[in-house]
Amino acid sequence: VDVTVSVVEKHADKNEMFDMYELVQGLTLDVIADCALAMKTHCQENPQDIFLIA
Repeated sequence: VDVTVSVVEKHADKNEMFDMYELVQGLTLDVIADCALAMKTHCQENPQDIFLIA
């Protein structure tokens, strides 16, 4: 969740719009990958992550 807050803050600081749905998808996949697969995917920081695209 810290990464999610950080990403939102970056967009807020720039006063720019962003796709919240895409960010939450990344958060969901990051949590599932970490808990179930013991993998760090970084989908929130990288919307082009291979796990998020697949």
